[in-house]
Formats: sequence, structure tokens, C-alpha cells
Amino acid sequence: MGAHRDNEPDLDPEAPIASLTVGHARDFILRYSKKRDTNDDQVLKLTLENGSLLIMKPPTNNFWYHSIPKRKKITSTTGPRINFTFRKILIKTQNPIIL
Repeated sequence: MGAHRDNEPDLDPEAPIASLTVGHARDFILRYSKKRDTNDDQVLKLTLENGSLLIMKPPTNNFWYHSIPKRKKITSTTGPRINFTFRKILIKTQNPIIL
């Protein structure tokens, strides 16, 4: 997945985002930048192994783009990976419920 910041409109900006890796390891890249693709950014590279739980606490998502570089092909050493992402979504109601 290309460099991005999670920007769903209903995402709770005060809640962490959790990401669970199942399967083969992948590199996870964090890039601090005001723009998506600049050359002078601060870059962090983490390896997410099987069973890794990555937690991005606020305000990480506001200032860091994150990505998992695309693999050219899947082999026996770079097999499949599934990611489960957990986010807190705020539910907005137009009509308040009165109890």
C-alpha cells in the first residue's frame, strides 16, 4: 500500500490505530513530512513479523505517512500476509436519542 495517512472522516483522532500482521514479514515505512513525496523526510523502517501488533498513537497519523512497499512477486520466503487494522469510528446521529 502506498504512502498515506488514514483520513476517514469518521475516524476518532484521539484513538490509537492498531495493525496486526498475520503471515510473512513485511517492511513498514514511516515518513515524517508535510508532503507525501519529498526527498528530505525523516524515515523509519520497521519489520512487521508474523503476530506483530503495531499501535500508532495520536498524533502519529497527523504527521507521519505510512506504507508497506509493494513486493514484485510472492515467493516461499516472501509469502502471503494478511493485515487486520482496528480503528475507532465515531458514529454521528442526526437525531439524538432521548431516554
